[in-house]
Amino acid sequence: MKDFLLQMFGFSNNYCFGLRENGSLIALSSGWITVRFYSGKQLEVDNVVVDQKIQSNGYGKVLFQHIEKWAKENQCKFVELNTYLENRRSHKFYHQNGFSILGFHFCKFLK
Repeated sequence: MKDFLLQMFGFSNNYCFGLRENGSLIALSSGWITVRFYSGKQLEVDNVVVDQKIQSNGYGKVLFQHIEKWAKENQCKFVELNTYLENRRSHKFYHQNGFSILGFHFCKFLK
């Protein structure tokens, strides 16, 4: 995993966002800026993690407020993300925080 992190942050358009409380990292995410035909400049968020001991206490909302503020300051018109079908708790969270489902994300693993 460390090798993947080093590769991810080797790209100039990849950013890391974190939330600390009392000096401890309690939530983090990464994202990258891209341009899409349907949205223009956007921030695509990935790897959202909130400490399991404090989930459902508003920390994810605070993290995303910071991410959205940062995206606006960097002239992004959209924040986009993917989440797994089985992760129903995340679906509820994203809906409650203004995200809409626009389509399906397809993946093909290359051999």
